[in-house]
Amino acid sequence: MKVQARKGDTFWYYSRLFDVPLPFIAGSNRGHDPERLEPGQTIHIPGFLKRTHYADHDDTFWSIATQRGIALDALVLLNPDLNPHHLHEGDGIKLPVRAAKKVVQRKKSYVMIIPHL
Repeated sequence: MKVQARKGDTFWYYSRLFDVPLPFIAGSNRGHDPERLEPGQTIHIPGFLKRTHYADHDDTFWSIATQRGIALDALVLLNPDLNPHHLHEGDGIKLPVRAAKKVVQRKKSYVMIIPHL
C-alpha cells in the first residue's frame, strides 16, 4: 500500500500506526531518509492493501475506525481529500487492510511415503 508522507511523518511513526516492524518499512523504502520524509513523498507500507468503503449516511471517520479496529490517523492519512468531519453518503473512503492469503485452501489428506531400504 502506498501513502503520501505528511510534514513530520517518519518511518517510525508508520511502523507504530500500522503495526509493521520498522525494518520492513525501511527495507521497502530504500533511498528515503527515514527521519526526514518530505511532504508528498510516496511511501510503501508493506503487508497492506487499500480497500474502498462507501460511506453510509451516519458514517464518520471515528465510527469507521472504531468498528473496524483501524487507527483514526490511518484513515486521515489514506484520505487526504476527504473532510473527516463532514462525510457524504457514498463517499469512497480508503481503508488499510492487512494482506493475508490462505496457505491451505481446504482439508487435504497428506500421505508420507517411506521408501523400502
